[in-house]
Amino acid sequence: MGCCPRAGIFETESAVKECDGNRKGRMMEEKRKNTMILYRNLRYQQLFDDMCSLLKPEEGEARPDAYACASQLIDLAVTYGFRGNLWHCFLAFCMANNENAYSTSCEIIGPVGGSLSELARHDFAQVRELFSLDIACLDETENGIWSEMKHYENALENSKAFNHRIRDRIVELSVSLENAESDQEFQDIVTEFYKEFGVGKFGLNKAFHIIMDEEAKQVDIEPITRVEHIELSDLVGYELQKAKLLRDQEIRRIFTGESDKFVVLVGPCSADNEDTVCEYVNRLKKVADKVSDKLMIIPRVYTNKPRTTGDGYKGMLHQPDPDKAPDLLAGIIAIRKMHIRVLEETGLSSADEMLYPENRSYLDDVLSYEAIGARSVENQQHRLTASGMDIPVGMKNPTSGALSVMLNAVHAAQHGHEFIYRSWEVKTQGNPLTHTILRGAVNKHDQCLPNYHYEDLKLLLDLYNERDLKNPACIIDANHSNSNKKYMEQIRIVKEVLHSRRHSDDIRNFVKGVMIESYIEPGSQKVGEHIYGKSITDPCLGWEDSERLLYEMAEGL
Repeated sequence: MGCCPRAGIFETESAVKECDGNRKGRMMEEKRKNTMILYRNLRYQQLFDDMCSLLKPEEGEARPDAYACASQLIDLAVTYGFRGNLWHCFLAFCMANNENAYSTSCEIIGPVGGSLSELARHDFAQVRELFSLDIACLDETENGIWSEMKHYENALENSKAFNHRIRDRIVELSVSLENAESDQEFQDIVTEFYKEFGVGKFGLNKAFHIIMDEEAKQVDIEPITRVEHIELSDLVGYELQKAKLLRDQEIRRIFTGESDKFVVLVGPCSADNEDTVCEYVNRLKKVADKVSDKLMIIPRVYTNKPRTTGDGYKGMLHQPDPDKAPDLLAGIIAIRKMHIRVLEETGLSSADEMLYPENRSYLDDVLSYEAIGARSVENQQHRLTASGMDIPVGMKNPTSGALSVMLNAVHAAQHGHEFIYRSWEVKTQGNPLTHTILRGAVNKHDQCLPNYHYEDLKLLLDLYNERDLKNPACIIDANHSNSNKKYMEQIRIVKEVLHSRRHSDDIRNFVKGVMIESYIEPGSQKVGEHIYGKSITDPCLGWEDSERLLYEMAEGL
């Protein structure tokens, strides 16, 4: 058997015991003394002690059963799916599962300093030394069982018998700890693990069962380690939900900077007719499929319309039929039906405007994006409601153009709040996907002032950098005060925005997309004219110009 280095984790304590008056001499009994401070009560303490005795035998100490230890390690490997060096996996498993003053503190606040950190480093230095011990030295012959366990291959790799998520975390941790070049690096790795994943059974596991011991009058909560892994493809009858979930994930990656796709929120100024809107989105779907590697197209299906004076068509929510009197109950039913139909026919989850925060619950499961308009952005209820949403929410600058108002709205929505919503006291965690939308402004002389130029984008980015805001992002509204509602100007404005992104990497990473008002027919009409596919509110680009612009955008990115 090969020699193993002495780790110093245990020291020998000689105990002298008088056996019998007639007995000559004294018998030495060797007893291991655990010198760990924080990591003392490990989940598999006996196996840990036995392995240390095998790898660092003390004089006069009884040798544990090596085969029994090997059997336990293999059982753990099968239960948790371990692979690679089972000794290292076991040590990493012990670190990940031990709840002590240091690990639980790191789980909550991350790295801790002071004496607690120094005491933890004492333990980590000893565990790191254990990582240096080669289990192959336990083999009595070349390429024995311990050499095999040093390079263990899991025959159940694709099995549903264990939690792959936990297995991967432990294996990755063991490899990282094996490669740590110092005690401090070892501690940093473990600390980061606690902060990111948690510690113990409640930190690592997501499912549990209750074990009742009626005789002992004790209740234990144990993690479920043998779980069946369900993929989205395994779910039957949830096609719309799966489509939206996948879309939401992809859109989220854009706003967090993980994807460089360009967002295009495009559609009519107001979604006034279900059939017309669905025809438009079906056309949009064909383009979206062709440019999906460059563009993330989100249909603009706006069902609530703010009116400056209160007059005019207020959207399908108010009037499902623009020629008839308002019917809010029928309107709620109509807008939900339309959004669902868009998703069913095209697989494209849509965007809407949050005009009435209390009503958004009716569309929570079908929308992938929401905007808060220029006249609502200062409203407390809009900001707080946005803080509880899990999709991107765009805050437009107010009609005055004040960037601070817009950024204050982003700040509010990115933080958690407690407030009253639909007669309930609710608590939110904050929405890190909240961002800005530049839509132009109006001065005191009622003149439109655009804010999409390079200098405007640079200024907004600088203001972002001065604030503690997550995921800096901006969407450019190419219509409204940026175009002075001259709808054909949207084409030029979009191209200028793309040019600014090409000019500066900072701007490219900051400007995530554009918002375009587009319908089947160009321009606008009055309610009652009944021109199919033509806006009854603000004028929009026609389909031919919109389609051409989308292809040009994809080519120009």
